[in-house]
Amino acid sequence: MVEAPTAARQPPWPVSPPRTTPAGGQRLSQRESEVLECIASGLTHGQTAVRLQVSIHSVNTYVKRLKAKLGHGNKAFLTRAAIDSGKPADGRPECP
Repeated sequence: MVEAPTAARQPPWPVSPPRTTPAGGQRLSQRESEVLECIASGLTHGQTAVRLQVSIHSVNTYVKRLKAKLGHGNKAFLTRAAIDSGKPADGRPECP
């Protein structure tokens, strides 16, 4: 028999609040912002490449730069950063 979850499990380590501003005061480029919005919209790297008319290698590079600038390495954090930045104003990021 499978038990129903009773409450959200907390990780056993301290969790720092997400950082939505780039580390070191670096600003995101226009293309990095577009890639961030596509990730937050749920597109894969391949779909993002087609949408933005760039190679998948370029998308991978932009994602690496985003992770470095924002100080985290997962898509969930990048999605939260896009929503927190208010792109678009209704809180639902959309890929250009």
